[in-house]
Amino acid sequence: MEKLSFPKERRHTLHFLSHMNNVPLFYLSTEVKIPFLQPYDQKIPWTAVVASGAAKVLQEHPGANAYFVGKFLKYIIRYQNIAIKFTVDRTINNVRVVLSAVMPEAEKMTVKEIEEFLYRIKNDDILDVPEFTGAIRLQKAPFYIGKMAFALAARNARARQKILGTVAVSTLGHAPIKNFFGYGGTALTFGVGQAYKISDLSAGDCYCYVLPLSLTVDHRVIDGAEAAAIMTDMHDAIRSILNLSEVSSAF
Repeated sequence: MEKLSFPKERRHTLHFLSHMNNVPLFYLSTEVKIPFLQPYDQKIPWTAVVASGAAKVLQEHPGANAYFVGKFLKYIIRYQNIAIKFTVDRTINNVRVVLSAVMPEAEKMTVKEIEEFLYRIKNDDILDVPEFTGAIRLQKAPFYIGKMAFALAARNARARQKILGTVAVSTLGHAPIKNFFGYGGTALTFGVGQAYKISDLSAGDCYCYVLPLSLTVDHRVIDGAEAAAIMTDMHDAIRSILNLSEVSSAF
C-alpha cells in the first residue's frame, strides 16, 4: 500500500473553510421520536435514513438545493440533482483523519444503497475508494498550489457539486452527543446525534427510539421560515422511512 499522509489536505480544506467564517449561519434542532409496537433490535443505519430523508425533502424544497456565490456580483446557483456529502473518520499510518465523499444523484438511491455507499467509504482501502482520489492528489501537491486548486474548484459550480455536494450529512452518532452543528459549505448541513431508546407507554407497548437531529443553515440562501419547514418535513420523512411496515424491507 502506498504511504499516505493527509495534513496538507486538511490544511487546504481548513484554509478554504476559513474564508467562509463570515457566512451568516443559523441553527435548528429537533428530536425525531419513532415508536415501535414490538421490540426491534436490529441496528438501524441512522445516517443513511437521514440522508434518504434529506434527498426526499430537498425534492420538495428545491430552493434549498443551492449555494450562494460572489463577493461583488452576488447570486444563488440552484442544482437539479441532489449530491450528499458525508464525512467519515479514517486512520492513515496510525493518524486519525476526517475525509469527505460525495454521493451524486442521491434522490435516486434507496436507504440500502446509501448504507452500502457509507459502508464502502468507511471500510474499503483508502486507495480503492474513488471518492477519495481528489483528496489524495491534493495532499501530494505543494501547499500553496493545493490551496489555490481547492479554492478555485470550490468556486466552480460543477466542481463544487462534486467536492462539496449540495447538502451535507455529518454524524457523531458513535459518541454520546446529542446536538452538534457543523458547516459543510452547503446551504444545509444536517447533524446526526446518538439515537437512544426510551420507555413509552403511550405508544401502546414497549419503547421508542429518539433521534437527535440538528441543522446548520446558510441564511443567504434560506430564511428561517423555510428552514423550519424543511426541518418539519425531515422529521416526518424520517418517521415515514422508519415506520413499522418499512423497517424489515428497508435494511
